[in-house]
Amino acid sequence: MKSFSHVRVKMVSMPLPSLPSRQFLKPIGLPALLPLPIYGKRLNFQCQSCPLGKSSRLSLGPTGHKTSAPLELIFSDVWGPAPLFSSDGYRYFVIFVDAYTKYVWYYHLVAKSDVYSVFHQFQTLVERQFSLKIKYVQTDCGGEYRKLFTFFQTVGIHHRLICPHTHEQNGSAERCHRHIMETGLTLLGQCKAPFRFWNYTFETSVYLINHMPTPVLAHCSTFDCLFHWSPVYHFLRTFGCLCFPFLRPYNNHKLDFHSSPCVFFGYSSSHLGYRCFDIASHCIYISRHVRFHEHVFPFDNSEQIAKVSTTIPIPPTTVTLPNLLNHPPPPTSISHPNSPQHTALPLQTATRPQLATIPWPSSHACLSNPYDAGLSHKLISSPHGLGALSSLSSASPTLASIPTDSVSADSPSSADSPMLEAASSSSSPAGLQLMVDLSSYQLPQVSSLPPSSSASLPARSSQR
Repeated sequence: MKSFSHVRVKMVSMPLPSLPSRQFLKPIGLPALLPLPIYGKRLNFQCQSCPLGKSSRLSLGPTGHKTSAPLELIFSDVWGPAPLFSSDGYRYFVIFVDAYTKYVWYYHLVAKSDVYSVFHQFQTLVERQFSLKIKYVQTDCGGEYRKLFTFFQTVGIHHRLICPHTHEQNGSAERCHRHIMETGLTLLGQCKAPFRFWNYTFETSVYLINHMPTPVLAHCSTFDCLFHWSPVYHFLRTFGCLCFPFLRPYNNHKLDFHSSPCVFFGYSSSHLGYRCFDIASHCIYISRHVRFHEHVFPFDNSEQIAKVSTTIPIPPTTVTLPNLLNHPPPPTSISHPNSPQHTALPLQTATRPQLATIPWPSSHACLSNPYDAGLSHKLISSPHGLGALSSLSSASPTLASIPTDSVSADSPSSADSPMLEAASSSSSPAGLQLMVDLSSYQLPQVSSLPPSSSASLPARSSQR
């Protein structure tokens, strides 16, 4: 009997004449022993070899723990890491499920270590809203919950841990994860949105799950059980459809369009409005005044998907000016990011140059410049008179253009001549502010006139 005691033999009570014969028992490998023992239940053999090769998980029955009020027992679990970062830079999310109402709270996480701070936010929120205290929190043995051990002991929250590698004990949170994932992937598949928007999809999934009736609560929604009023269903819209939010308050001028085509990305948790994503500007608008085209999905076009995935926002158009001191003023050029041949000149600040010691003024000298008022007085009142002026005519075309007949050797000073004072004090154009300051230049005293100048001076005097 020991040789085949590990084989489970189940026999049904039957009369002796109908027992199987020897010819029937030989093909199945059982010894042809008659009469066999007859039992009304399964044989209970305790074999030590069977658990070594046939061990499996046992079915878990109900725990018997029943809740009678919200926030009495909270299930929590962390999902992640996601295979790619979301559009906001997240890779994880954590949920908190109320065992009494089945309501779900959803929070994004950058790292698992953020669970500690997120739980404090969740506890403060729910305890203030419902005037109730959290009594039990059930989680797994993950490292993200270890920081909460001491905190739970301090505030008097009983921390219930599941057995290692026994996630079925935390089945409420695990099933909620599966429900969120399946709903979110269904929404992504319908609107053809890129997977980096999974954060908006999962958040919208939680919003829908909390508002949908469930047979677990006698076909009532979790929102109704927790807040004791029915949710508003006419506010719901198709995720990922084309929408046009009212954007007139964001216009820069009156000729801007009042709206822009956007993609509906769910509902705002802080506003009674819709979340709209602008494909062109990569901006999220929160608006209550939105018009929907629920049968049009912008991401269904492959060109739009490539645009969102690869396009970098174009920087604003800039205008650059060259250095006005070293280059002549060229026409103003506008730099555009699509023209690779264009090289913008660096913007330089126009500064007054250092005064150089030169014997004669440059060709930029002008009597209408206020800096040259003192110089004009010195030139006209010079004892050498026209000799000094004619010697300057070869170096300064501006001064040479003044008729010499109107200037005499004994010309009055600028104080005695109102016309000369007005001409010397007249404001110069804006471009002349960049000219060289000649007011501090000391003109050399000419001891002897050149032969050409001395010969021409009496002739001019005799003509007068």
